[in-house]
Amino acid sequence: MFGLFYNNKQATTVKAASSRYLGSEIAVVTDEIKSFRAGRVRCYGGVLWSAICQEGSSILKSGQKVRILDRQGNTLIVEPIV
Repeated sequence: MFGLFYNNKQATTVKAASSRYLGSEIAVVTDEIKSFRAGRVRCYGGVLWSAICQEGSSILKSGQKVRILDRQGNTLIVEPIV
């Protein structure tokens, strides 16, 4: 029963991030995002997501702020905030 509840909660979080916050949500890199390799970001509310940088050659370091642009499956597409 707990697993079922957890999955529903997670699905709701994914839906909210994909529709309401894209383009305006700011996240913080928690695990470095390297060229063409996924890292992790922490979004508002403390939710961790897998993320890749839109600019494939960029390296985003832990602690850096990024803007969420899009989502592909369970991975967010982000760009650095300059």
